[in-house]
Amino acid sequence: MTKNVFTQLKASYSYMSRVERRIADFILGQPDRFLTLTMAELSAQEEVSQGSINNFARKFFSCGFSALKLQVAAGLTPSADTPLPAVQPQAVKTCMQSNIDATRSFFETTTQINDETVLARAVQRILRSRRIDIYGVYHSGISARDLCFQLISLGIPANYVEDTFMCAVSASTLDENGLVIAISASGRTSEIIDAVQIAKENHAGVLCLTTNPFSPLAKISDDVLLSAPPDDQSGGVGHTRMAQLFVIDSLITYLQTIMQQEDPANRDRLRKFNISHSIQD
Repeated sequence: MTKNVFTQLKASYSYMSRVERRIADFILGQPDRFLTLTMAELSAQEEVSQGSINNFARKFFSCGFSALKLQVAAGLTPSADTPLPAVQPQAVKTCMQSNIDATRSFFETTTQINDETVLARAVQRILRSRRIDIYGVYHSGISARDLCFQLISLGIPANYVEDTFMCAVSASTLDENGLVIAISASGRTSEIIDAVQIAKENHAGVLCLTTNPFSPLAKISDDVLLSAPPDDQSGGVGHTRMAQLFVIDSLITYLQTIMQQEDPANRDRLRKFNISHSIQD
């Protein structure tokens, strides 16, 4: 799926500098007018340098100013966003409906901001690795634990490491046959970053799952999987966790398909294992 330029801008907005936000605000607020301006006119309009505009286009869209205008034009389609209903304190079902609508939006954004090639490559890394260590602390620890459990259920060797000291110990024992999957919403958890650095020094592969594609963790990872970041109206941690689990469940579903295609007998083995160990409970 092609990334929608407006979805991409909203997903990256929290990580933009003041100058970058000025450019993004203009595109989001006046996309039709943006299409009519030259770079010099936009520079004068928003009081930012032409170099900043060029850097903005290359950083967030890997293209030049003219190509960015084409992407904006392609993204000018009627909005499918559904406004959330007002929540009354006594209406629990209204809260439930609000969560359904917000979660759907987060799932759609998460789907759009991820690259199909990166997702497929992540699956192949998982299948090729002899050992997988999954790091996640605080709220991201819930997602890390879930991923570990689901990989083990598929017969894939995986370990979940939550203790920050043990993350570094784990990383020091990995080699080129190992894989780290680091989960950090912010991508700035120092203990996770330190452990990933150690793993890379030992030539282990690194996948990360984060909301911030420009974070320190993303920059040192081999491949970056993205979950939609929270906005001011969202449920914050809750919706971030749901987006992480959405990515994880999607990877697991694809892994199951690949494993069954490569080894049809694996389907029966997994089914018997799941039934005998009450995995579905």
